[in-house]
Amino acid sequence: MVKNMAVYGILCAMIIDMETTSKHTTQLSRKERIGSATGFTLMELLVVVGIIGILLAVATPNIIAWLPNLRLKSDARNLVSNLQKARLEAIKRNQCVGVKFTPVALPATRGGYAIFLDNGAGLNSCNGVRDVDETSMPPGLPAGQLSVTMSQSVSLTSAALVGINPDSFSFSPKGVVHSSQYGTVQLQNTNGLSYLVTVSAAGNIRLQIQ
Repeated sequence: MVKNMAVYGILCAMIIDMETTSKHTTQLSRKERIGSATGFTLMELLVVVGIIGILLAVATPNIIAWLPNLRLKSDARNLVSNLQKARLEAIKRNQCVGVKFTPVALPATRGGYAIFLDNGAGLNSCNGVRDVDETSMPPGLPAGQLSVTMSQSVSLTSAALVGINPDSFSFSPKGVVHSSQYGTVQLQNTNGLSYLVTVSAAGNIRLQIQ
């Protein structure tokens, strides 16, 4: 009985020793794998840097060519947004709000527009002209100045509005275009891409790419 217990004890000790050795070996192999996976050789780094350089060389011209289109789209959307705000401001204030465009001839860039309260005295009221007694104002904000210039590589090339002044018009307190001064405004970039903003007699504003 005692002899069997001794043999059983020796066997248990051997099993425990084997399990400990196996765990230690496993931990070492894991550490070795982790250590080998955390480093990069100089050759690998040079290959990565070379690939990044090639990608930049290919992508940079495309990005540069794409920027004018992005600026044009942003300016066109801002114009539509400001016109919509001007219309709402005319309704809210119960006063005419005018828009004066300043086109440029290609290949010149920039140009722009100003929004103002068309509330001058007498015949100066709602005439679509920014008279000396009228205040520039940002639509939807307290009285001040709103004069917008087109971005680099973008041109406001034309303002073709029906009426006495083809480059300006006013929204009436009812939200329609005063004296039916409807028409179009064109924006173009140096890539030849253009957007057309249309203002209807009812005061509706539409943006379309050409």
